Amino acid sequence: MAALLGGGSLASYRVNHRIRRLAFLVVAGAAMVLGLWPNAVFAQSFANHAFGHDLARHVIVISGEITAETPSRFVAWLNREQPDGYIILLDGDGADPRAGMALGQIIRDHGFETEVGRVEYSDGKIAPGRCFDACALAFLGGQARRFSDQAFLGFQGGAMLKSIASPQLSADFVTYLIAMDVDVRLYAAVATHTGAVPLSLSRTQSKKFRIITPDGFSSFELSARQKGIAAYAQRVGTTRPFDTATGMGVICAQAGGGEIWVEIGTDDTASHAADHMSQLDGMTIDITDHNDQRRSFNIPVEDMFTPKGTKTWHGRADETLIAALGNATRIETRLDMPKSFGAVYTSHQLVETDRHAINAVLAHCE
Repeated sequence: MAALLGGGSLASYRVNHRIRRLAFLVVAGAAMVLGLWPNAVFAQSFANHAFGHDLARHVIVISGEITAETPSRFVAWLNREQPDGYIILLDGDGADPRAGMALGQIIRDHGFETEVGRVEYSDGKIAPGRCFDACALAFLGGQARRFSDQAFLGFQGGAMLKSIASPQLSADFVTYLIAMDVDVRLYAAVATHTGAVPLSLSRTQSKKFRIITPDGFSSFELSARQKGIAAYAQRVGTTRPFDTATGMGVICAQAGGGEIWVEIGTDDTASHAADHMSQLDGMTIDITDHNDQRRSFNIPVEDMFTPKGTKTWHGRADETLIAALGNATRIETRLDMPKSFGAVYTSHQLVETDRHAINAVLAHCE
């Protein structure tokens, strides 16, 4: 070992190696601070990070420069690591558009979701990231796609823009956009972009081009029911892939003298739980109020039913739950049922119009 290292002990090698590594980090840090290394892209890497025990907080991190070898390396990494996460955080770039599209296709084939971001290991949070060029193309492969207002997504390399606009690649690019359900007008935006300024897409543009997908549930809307009125929110996009709830609502049923019910819509699989009522443990409603205080309310099985011919569950609300619904800023619902039926869960951050709709239903039953 000493001969291979050029003489000296293994201990002295380790000390010298640490000194050299520290010197490199100091120089690199100074270069970035002084602006001498403004677009530093570190070696491409994969990682699996868990923020807690909840599967929804497990993420796969793809960072650095995406190259021609990245797609095959990612498949090998997936096979080897078998990660638990289904959300992929992307942070990086790359000059090879075909590599970006190939990686995006792998992401789609596995049903992953994509988000622009990086893990801040110091405080265990997802921080805004930057995803340009090949990284942006890979991002489009997500089954659901999202990024925050502080994140950056787009195309910055002149050579990258020219290659996408070239006849050799333009057809593949348009085909890829169609396959990923992205508006093909993105191709025109990329192909006609000129100048040294990067093409960075805002959230408004990203929604327009369907680059980011609808998330969660619609606003609560008032509707007439046969025996009353309801404020109902329909699922419009992915929240978590194992969530099977299709909607949630608050109902005023006047036939029973004016009762408030909470409704959870389900898919076919979850509705089969009606055949196994004895296995249910009720319905749980979590309410967060204006003071950011969160309370849980359990509706027992004996106060629940599933209307014949529907895929919905109804739970009778008592006075304390009714009062909490009237002051809610966030509502989460779930059926307490065996795991074999899936996770019937909804989560809705209320806006002012949602609160007006819910309170209109509550007032109707007073």
